[in-house]
Amino acid sequence: ALDLLAALMPCVAGYAEIGLGLLHDPATRLTANPYASWIRNYGDEGYLNGVNNAIGLLETLWQQRGGEARIAELSAIFTTATRLEANFWQMGLNAVAERPA
Repeated sequence: ALDLLAALMPCVAGYAEIGLGLLHDPATRLTANPYASWIRNYGDEGYLNGVNNAIGLLETLWQQRGGEARIAELSAIFTTATRLEANFWQMGLNAVAERPA
């Protein structure tokens, strides 16, 4: 479970950061925005509570499952997951940039 959470946290926390950032950005227009429900969902207090619960579970499992002794392994899992998540977002940005005008 600790390994799984280490792999999921970049997505879980990253979506919250992006959702919150977009939701509170004055430049974000939600009206007629095809991503409005996504932005609202991941910037929502309910989702943020879930993120905080996941962080709490990660901290608990860290203590229970000897996270300190496994820091290198867990960091590698987290780093790989973060890289994959960043690449996922970059694919979308590349597709928009490559789309003919």
